[in-house]
Amino acid sequence: MEKVVQASVGDGDRQQVDAAMVSMAETVLATVRRIAADCKHTEVVIFENCYFLKDRLAQLKVECLKPFRDTVGVGYKQSLAHYVSSNIEVGKPMERLGTFFDGVEALLHAGTAADEVGFQMSYSKQEVWHIRTNTHIRTHIHTHT
Repeated sequence: MEKVVQASVGDGDRQQVDAAMVSMAETVLATVRRIAADCKHTEVVIFENCYFLKDRLAQLKVECLKPFRDTVGVGYKQSLAHYVSSNIEVGKPMERLGTFFDGVEALLHAGTAADEVGFQMSYSKQEVWHIRTNTHIRTHIHTHT
């Protein structure tokens, strides 16, 4: 999309296009928040839509929307964390699973090769299976979605 915009507009028009795209993205997020406020599961509506928006904005690769994409990503993480921590029935198993994947992500950022993460005792397939079977995550997810 970025290449199409660059090819079709001049430098002066580019600022107007960027401003319009930022305005449109902000309007979409404000609409999601407004609609979510009227829903029973506000946080679910916010984190699902923020995840979708962040994913789509990442695919577009439009430079002027990068700060907005980061803001949407923070909103996603905050809404998800609030939902998990405030929902006792879903929170405990999801918190353990979230901690597991945060550890995996930390290993990857520390330079561990992706194919070596599974060899760490705390981050093996067996550990995921243990978390899943001991916390009945599947039951909780199906009853709360």
